[in-house]
Amino acid sequence: MMVFRRRCKKVQHGMHVREIAIFFLLIAIFVKIFRLVKCTVNLNEYVSICTGFKDVDIETRLRISSLDILPIDVTSEENLPNHGHFNIQRIIHQTWKNRTIPGSFQPWMRSFWKNHPDWEYRFWTDSASKNIIQETHSYLLPYFGNYSKPIFRADAIRYVLLYEFGGVYADIDMKSLRPLDSFIRKYSCFLGQEPHEHPMLDANFDGLACNAFMACKKGHPFMKQLIESLPSFYHFPNMLAATGPHFLTVNYRNYIAANPKLDSMSENGVYLTPPEYFFPTLDSFKFKLFHTVCKNLNSLSKLQQWACDSLNRRGYDRTPYAFSFTQHMYYHTYVKIDERRPVDILELIPAVILG
Repeated sequence: MMVFRRRCKKVQHGMHVREIAIFFLLIAIFVKIFRLVKCTVNLNEYVSICTGFKDVDIETRLRISSLDILPIDVTSEENLPNHGHFNIQRIIHQTWKNRTIPGSFQPWMRSFWKNHPDWEYRFWTDSASKNIIQETHSYLLPYFGNYSKPIFRADAIRYVLLYEFGGVYADIDMKSLRPLDSFIRKYSCFLGQEPHEHPMLDANFDGLACNAFMACKKGHPFMKQLIESLPSFYHFPNMLAATGPHFLTVNYRNYIAANPKLDSMSENGVYLTPPEYFFPTLDSFKFKLFHTVCKNLNSLSKLQQWACDSLNRRGYDRTPYAFSFTQHMYYHTYVKIDERRPVDILELIPAVILG
């Protein structure tokens, strides 16, 4: 009987230890999930905490979006050269899951071809994208192949294409408004920036680089940094943080912080363009959120109050400027796809070069 009781006590003790261990494990998992969720929402904390970068202090890293320097509404174009050497290869890159292009995107895709008749137009399907990863950056295949959604792969491949070939990358819901020749004469790498109101009212920061439109010369060190950073960001469940605009913005900030004397017009420089150039209009999908947030003006940060004032001054429904180069149509292809009136890419753009 005594032996039985001792055994029971040992069993109970063992169960107690396991319960404690499970409890702490659950706490650790909860903290990890909470951290990941927080990281994908607040970019300023995501920069300093979630990436693990310790090379510079947070104030230095965030100087490009200081709360004391509010954004400026750009109302005219900077000086751009109309002749001379091109710093970026004259190639348009676009991607889609296959060669069949749904009707909604066709006029927007053709706009790039029409405005750049003497440029190369390269088109990459999912299978072609996987092949170029295999040929050039095979170490990425375990990550590329195991992303939870196609949008992660669509994000990742664009960095590889710009690094390997150079040129301009544009999502298929981007519309070309005028030729880009003058811009690629002046800069070796530039990123489109979303309207200030988007990141301000979504997550209380400014300076969101958007990977829906980018351009870089072949072999640019910033694109190399992006490619090499993909494995480090793989664990983030949110596409914005793992491969998308937040990923791009964090890497841009790190690149600028690590190269403080690098001019945006230099060979290895990176220019974060004003929103008015490439993203002049707002995403109507966000209008309801913006309206709700701006109802509580007194509880908002200085940046958010500026954003609400901007919405008041400039309105929600905007049109591109005379000097805008592109317009994002905000189709949200990862949410909805209208497959009507499909056409093969060879029919749509006869001069296309298939990847």
